[in-house]
Amino acid sequence: MKHPDVLHVALVGTLFLLPQLKVGAQMVPIAPFYGSLQDSFEEFPDFDGTTFFQEGSAIFQNHATVTSLNQDMIIYHANDNDNDPSFGLGTSGAAIAPDNGGYQGLALFGFPDTATITFDKGLNAFGGYMGATTYDSLPLTDPAIMTMNYFSGSTLVGTQTFNYSHSSTGDGKLDWHGYYSSTPFDVVTISGNGIALDDLHATYVPEPEPTSLLVTAIFATGAAFVMSKRRRRTG
Repeated sequence: MKHPDVLHVALVGTLFLLPQLKVGAQMVPIAPFYGSLQDSFEEFPDFDGTTFFQEGSAIFQNHATVTSLNQDMIIYHANDNDNDPSFGLGTSGAAIAPDNGGYQGLALFGFPDTATITFDKGLNAFGGYMGATTYDSLPLTDPAIMTMNYFSGSTLVGTQTFNYSHSSTGDGKLDWHGYYSSTPFDVVTISGNGIALDDLHATYVPEPEPTSLLVTAIFATGAAFVMSKRRRRTG
């Protein structure tokens, strides 16, 4: 009777100690959170009527960049009590910042349009306050349809689609949408018709602890050992 290799047994056991080894991404909606990074666009000047927000601008304290599909981003003033430039969301009213979102936000004029946010490291959570232009005449709809895609490099990790409408009140308040992913991602795209974004938050994937690194090393060493023994037996 052949006894199983000790390392082979350890290797199988190690699989149960590695929760990060998951097949496919699980996307879970989450409530507003603070996170590792935040940006409510307070550090940028308002739209002056002619100068668009520069493509590829650094946001999230220089840990990410943002671009738009139609090169038509602006910084709007998300407050209805002054004469600074606002951003209309059609029948939903002028976009209003959340209570903790300051007075400014990022808007994209295009119908449709997409904001692409690229981070410098992997994330496991992203969220923010969002809205899109509503109107009951094509190409617009009421409610407006928005889509968020999460990528690891160029590989799609997950997709979330949701509706936006404040036509019943016309108050322009943005809605929170945030998600946790079991698979790390570093690019987020947000699409819709005439979209407004504010008070965005993101959380980096935690750095592995020394114990996790040791277990991963054991896993890799055990796998190499088993493969080597199998080659000798079949050689």
